[in-house]
Amino acid sequence: MARPDYPFLWAGGFGLLFIALFWMNSLVADQLAVVPDRIAAVFLPAFARVVALLVAGAAGAAGIFLGSFLCGVLITGDTWHVSMAHAFLSTAGVWTAVCFCQWAFRQNPLALNWASLVAVGALSSILNALVHGVFWASSFGDVRHVQELAWMVWGDLTGILLGFFALRVCLRLLRKGHSFWARGESTQ
Repeated sequence: MARPDYPFLWAGGFGLLFIALFWMNSLVADQLAVVPDRIAAVFLPAFARVVALLVAGAAGAAGIFLGSFLCGVLITGDTWHVSMAHAFLSTAGVWTAVCFCQWAFRQNPLALNWASLVAVGALSSILNALVHGVFWASSFGDVRHVQELAWMVWGDLTGILLGFFALRVCLRLLRKGHSFWARGESTQ
């Protein structure tokens, strides 16, 4: 895991990123819902979870935990203990996936290639659905159908892939010297 300078700044930044993506996702939740009021076909905060842990390690995990907790309390209206549990689960599944992939690929997290990033994303999507499913079943007796958990994996994975695609496009544009504010002129 990465150990960035200024961990509180990184944690706060990734917490804010998670909240912003969660809020954006909630704006279109009705259009993207595959299970009404539960699961969306695209879950953008999943991208923030993966990137936070790859870039900032424990500081990123703290940011995702804080962002997820605040989203639960402030946006979805969950009680603080349900929000705390979901924040822990959201962080735990991704943390496990990132640690496993770092071990399996034996690479520095910032040296991962696009195929490795997709593998991290897929594994974190699967583990996130599994830990949430086990928690719901054991805590509330709410056994989700396999189809709902599969939709949860799909939503996380599409959110992660869309985030990586947007990041890749931005990096390519920046590498070519394009300015987002110029009218097609190169800044070189």
